[in-house]
Amino acid sequence: MKNAFFLRNYWLFEIKEDDESQSLYIDKTFRSIKSRLLIKWNMVMGRSNQLALILSVLCIYLYLEIFRICPYQTNAECSQLFLKVRLPKLMIMSTLSNLCQITINMLALRNDISAFWSRFVNAFIIFQQLFNGHEFSTQNYQLLFQVFHTIFLVTTFIIVQTILALKRLIKRWGYFKIVISILILLLAVHIYITRQLQKSCKHWKNGIFETQIIQDDQYCQIVEPEYCVFDYLDGYFDATRLYDCTLHGCDSNQNIQTWMKVLNLTHQPKYLIFPDITKLSHDIRMMNYNKFQYQFLKHTMPSNNSNQAIQSEVYLDLSNLVYNINIKYNQTLVEEKKLLQKDKKSPKNIISIWVDAVSRARFMKKLQKSVKWFEQNHNEKYKAFQSLRYLGVDDHTTPVYFAYMFGEVFRSSSNYSTHEKWSMTGGYEPPKEEPLINIQQQLSNSGYIVGRAGQQCGTSAAELDPSLIGVLNEPYADHEFIVTSCDPNFRNPESPYGFFKGPYSIIRKCLYNKEVNNYVFDYAKQFLNTYSDEKKYLELYILDGHEGTGDAIGYLDDPLLDFLQWLTINNILEDSVIMLQSDHGLHMQGQYYMMGLEQYFIEISLPGFFAIMDKSLFREEQHYINYQENQQKLLTVFEVHYFMKYLLDGSESENSIISSSIKDKRNCSDTPKPIEQLCPCI
Repeated sequence: MKNAFFLRNYWLFEIKEDDESQSLYIDKTFRSIKSRLLIKWNMVMGRSNQLALILSVLCIYLYLEIFRICPYQTNAECSQLFLKVRLPKLMIMSTLSNLCQITINMLALRNDISAFWSRFVNAFIIFQQLFNGHEFSTQNYQLLFQVFHTIFLVTTFIIVQTILALKRLIKRWGYFKIVISILILLLAVHIYITRQLQKSCKHWKNGIFETQIIQDDQYCQIVEPEYCVFDYLDGYFDATRLYDCTLHGCDSNQNIQTWMKVLNLTHQPKYLIFPDITKLSHDIRMMNYNKFQYQFLKHTMPSNNSNQAIQSEVYLDLSNLVYNINIKYNQTLVEEKKLLQKDKKSPKNIISIWVDAVSRARFMKKLQKSVKWFEQNHNEKYKAFQSLRYLGVDDHTTPVYFAYMFGEVFRSSSNYSTHEKWSMTGGYEPPKEEPLINIQQQLSNSGYIVGRAGQQCGTSAAELDPSLIGVLNEPYADHEFIVTSCDPNFRNPESPYGFFKGPYSIIRKCLYNKEVNNYVFDYAKQFLNTYSDEKKYLELYILDGHEGTGDAIGYLDDPLLDFLQWLTINNILEDSVIMLQSDHGLHMQGQYYMMGLEQYFIEISLPGFFAIMDKSLFREEQHYINYQENQQKLLTVFEVHYFMKYLLDGSESENSIISSSIKDKRNCSDTPKPIEQLCPCI
């Protein structure tokens, strides 16, 4: 007797030698399979499930229809011409998709439809959220709707489960007892939260030197938030607590393979030599971030020659994933700059540290130690400054940074050719026919060696575009470091704005077990050491605050303080000006924006500005007096621009940090027209 066994989908049956019995056995088996499949089919495609099929198709269609890639090249154009006009429709479609999914889940829970449909739809959407769309920008904004989608589902699930639980409790204890218990619980929670929120704004007006925003008729009165939700919820959304990239080893093989892939390499080189950013063509230096990264990678050169690697300013030891920085003293550059130096009273060092998306109040709360450094170094020789009413002229970086560079108002970020100069009287003058000269170029023309290091993969904090050629000159630098920000293991070229990776990450921004800001500060220290005896300007651009939780910025405090203390230890405050500033408050917390939270709109309009300056650099005693008195007055980035020009050649403007002409009662209408919602004055 020979037996043959066949296993198919967990069905085991025996084929016997007797043909007739074998035929009957197989027939009986397949009939059983057929009947089971029919039962399953009826369960899935019965009349009640036809509705589930329609809802499932509609749910998936709406979910996929939400995501469309913006056809424009810049975030400014996408925001104004694509996303803004579609936003109401997108919100409606997202809500309908969520409602379809919730309806399917509820019907499945009630056994009105097959659980197959619930599993199918949920599995599809979870797959989409896990494996697609981890890029967040206005060009590919689906991450925003994934967050909204998830919050909506979780909230609805909690509400449904609460209602079901209440129904069970009502059956057991009765309606009256449950209602009274709920009312008592809600009242207790309300009283507790209200009391905590009422105390949350206790320190909101505080500045350094134990000062506060003075709220009287002498100055523009700042709108104070009634409840400081940012402070009340401080630390609750700290995603770094779940995963701290500085405590976990990186996957070296994967990181190396990433480089091999983006550079189309078949054999692993020992070193990667990066281009001198300052020597790239005019067109490349004016490109937006995405296009610039492509060109940067295109100009990156693999090498096995250690001598060749050492000759470059920055190279990557690919085997060990270690960046090597070697800024070389350029004697020719120094001699050229000295010939341009005419004003001997200008500072030896001007250091400008930009921290994106941090309000004055968040500086005081999240960067306490760094801000305290300005107060601790304030003495007879070095004079610290804080602007308690520092007005943001826009809620995006580009117009603010252009104002800092050019002293210009760019009225539309989607039409860069429309610009007007803010004159000394606060009025406007026609645009110049010649390209605008930025402050970095002006510093260079005055004999300063210009260095720049930042966390954005581009030559400027502003969003550039080749269409700007002829309107303004390209960003200038003699030494420039943005290599780590363009590293594909930090900024994925295909998905640069990830939730947990890249410049807008909600956790610590790391690269090869080291925070990206550490690379920036390391480069800054070496630049200052290399040209220790020369006049120089150093600009740093930090993106740690540009994310959606509001908590990641707190991890910048220690490395920033370390850099500031290094300046003190190395006596760099001597004959120097150090500025710490922001462009606007945090604007990526979408949940607070949708809630219309008062504090969100107040703080976005009040960025931070702190400075410390060698007192000997004031040209007149009255300038120092103005410097102190202007701390309570309404100031903007334009005053900083003209202050820089004062440092260069002593030119006095009616609109500068050291000016005596700034009115005490200055209001938003007296400044270069910020958008209406950005006026924090009553």
